[in-house]
Amino acid sequence: MTMHPTASLASAESARVDPQATARREIDAPDAITLLMADHHHLHNLFAHFEHALSGTRRQSLRDQICRELGVHMQIEEEILYPAIRPPRDQPLLLAEATVEHAGIRNLIEQLRQADVEQPATLAQMKMLSEYVAHHVEEEHSEMFPLVRASALDTAALGVRMAARQRELLA
Repeated sequence: MTMHPTASLASAESARVDPQATARREIDAPDAITLLMADHHHLHNLFAHFEHALSGTRRQSLRDQICRELGVHMQIEEEILYPAIRPPRDQPLLLAEATVEHAGIRNLIEQLRQADVEQPATLAQMKMLSEYVAHHVEEEHSEMFPLVRASALDTAALGVRMAARQRELLA
């Protein structure tokens, strides 16, 4: 699943409640970990496109997209996934560290939203954001996601909730 806003036609169609369509979406929704990993891949690609963008207009568009989609991604993690996780006793700081990392990422996002994408300092901030996000993603993939997969959590149900919330926030 990518973090692109839904088309306006889909929004108009979703205004009509179709129980069968809702059931199909729930069945087709990725589990929580698959959804988050797809988002991570998508964000990685956006950062790469930003790094190679030649025009200021393209950089600005990518900056705005990265800031928006990354903010939504963190929000669904914090609202839905993190409260569901029960870290083992030997990893008591797992969620606290992830939340602190999110706060640091949010701080960089806020600075970048108003920054001139033509300035070297802004390009450096975007590079730092990309590296910080890559570090956070690596920790999620190596520490948090294996824990979630090994737990009794219903990752399919979490995925349905997260995908729905993501669509809502991006609408």
